[in-house]
Parts: sequence; C-alpha cells; structure tokens
Amino acid sequence: KCKQAGIDKCESNRKEWLAYYTEKGDYRKAEECCVEPAEYEAVAAKKEEDRKAWLKYAIETADYKSAEQYAVDEAEAAEVAASKAAYPEVCRSQWRVYYLETKQYKKAKDCSVTPEEVAECEAAEAGSEEQSRTEWKAYYVETTQYERAIGMCITPEEEGEVDASFEAVRQAHVAELKKKGKYHEAKKYALSDEEVKACDEEEDANQEVCRVEWYKYHLECGKYKEAKALAVTPEEDAECDKAESEQLETNRTAWLGYYQEIGDYTSAKALCCSKEEDEECSKIFDQYRSEWLRYAMDNKDYALAKKYSVTPEELAACEALK
Repeated sequence: KCKQAGIDKCESNRKEWLAYYTEKGDYRKAEECCVEPAEYEAVAAKKEEDRKAWLKYAIETADYKSAEQYAVDEAEAAEVAASKAAYPEVCRSQWRVYYLETKQYKKAKDCSVTPEEVAECEAAEAGSEEQSRTEWKAYYVETTQYERAIGMCITPEEEGEVDASFEAVRQAHVAELKKKGKYHEAKKYALSDEEVKACDEEEDANQEVCRVEWYKYHLECGKYKEAKALAVTPEEDAECDKAESEQLETNRTAWLGYYQEIGDYTSAKALCCSKEEDEECSKIFDQYRSEWLRYAMDNKDYALAKKYSVTPEELAACEALK
C-alpha cells in the first residue's frame, strides 16, 4: 500500500507539472512530463494555438520579422508578405486621418495621394477656419470687444447681429447706471439727444421722488426744520406748519398733565393756554393742597401745615398746633 501511494503521488505531481508547463508555454519541459500519446497531442495542439496567436499579434503590430518566424506554411508566409506590402499604405491613411482630426491640414495634405483626398483636406480646413471665425466672433461679443467682433464678420447680417448684441449690452449698462443714480455716467453712453433728454427727465423724476420721501420721513420723525427745507409748494409749507403746531400742542398737553400729576403748580400754570385749563389746574392743585394740609394737621406738622394754609381759618388752625 505504501508503494502504491508513492506511485500515485508521483503521478499526481507529474500531471500538475505538465499542466503548469503547458500553461506557461514551456513546451520542451511539458513534453518531458508527457507519458501518453494523448498528452503529447494536447501539448502539440496548445503549442500550435499559441504560435497562431503570436503570428496574428505580430502581423497586427507590424512586427514582420517575428511574423515571418511564426509562419510555417506558404499560406501564412503569403499573408505576412501581403500585410507587409500593405503596411505603408495603412500607415499613410492612419496618419492622414490623425492629422485631419488634430487640424494639421498641411501634414494631412502631404499624406494625401489622390485628388479626392486633397479635396477632403481642403474642405476640412475651410470648415475649420469658418468654425474658428464664428467661435472667435462669439467670444469677442461675449467679452464686449466690439472692434474685434466686427472684424470677424463677413456678411452684413453678421454685422447687424453684432451691433444688436452690443446695443443690448449698452442699454443694460445704461439702465444699471441709472438704477445706481449715476445719471452723469449714463449720459456718456447716450447715442442721441433724445436719449440724453430722457436721461435728464428720469433724473429729475428720481430726484423728486427722493425729495418727497425725505420730506415725509422728516415730518414723521418730527424734524420740521429739515422738512420745511425740502418743501417746495405752499401746501407743503402749510403741512409742515400744521404738523409742527399739532406736535407742539401734543407736547404741551402731555407736560401739563405730567406737572399736574407730580404737583408742580408753577410749571403747570405756565403751560395753561385757556381759562378752562387755568381753572382746571387751580381746582386740581387746591384739592392737592387740601390733602397735604389735612395730612400735616393730622401729624401736627406745623411747618408743613403753615405752607399749605391760605385762608384765615386754615392759618388759625395751624397756629393752634403750636
């Protein structure tokens, strides 16, 4: 059993090495591992398959020296010879296509051998020049280089399109300057007296809008001096005077109420503007005085009581505190 196991192991190793050398392409060592006709045939078939593959690769890569070595019969030798003879033409055609694709038209013409190929190169060159011209024209329009854009035009229609594009840019720029209030700058781009006039009218209208807005703002903030400085009509002057008068009256009545509330009789009386207000003020302060007098009498505060006593009876009562 041990002897048979050793034989089986050797056979397994032989087959593994046979497969390895065959896959690697080392056919001499692979044949040394063969013991059966079928194995020799398999190695030979693989060797032939690889030879044909290398022959094809050599022809495709124009390695004709190697291809001639791989050819083993007249048919393969003829195939190699035909490919070798056709190779210069294939290269010429490929380089010509490459030069056309990379816009190297002079070199493409040099690779041309028929009138048709020359005509194709000239047509491609003309088309490329036209494409380049239109692309540069569009670029100059986009970057507002008017003179260069016009220089790229070859028809009146194209010149009209360029003029229209630049006119749109000019108008947009003028509109932006007006929006920023830069009317002096905007008028530099005017092309006619009508445009200058329209710019002046818009500037005047805008200034009037601003004046009215500032006039109303100063009125709302109570800045009547500033508002009157912006008034331009008798109606606006009258509106300023009225608003200022109303504000002063509002302030007077507010301060009158404040002084009455804190008991500042002198300041309150100074703000009275009518008999009714004066009587109301006297009534409020007489009540206020009476309350303080009562408080002083209750607390036997002679000095405070004397301060708020005004009638003989009140003065007599005050003296009674001593």
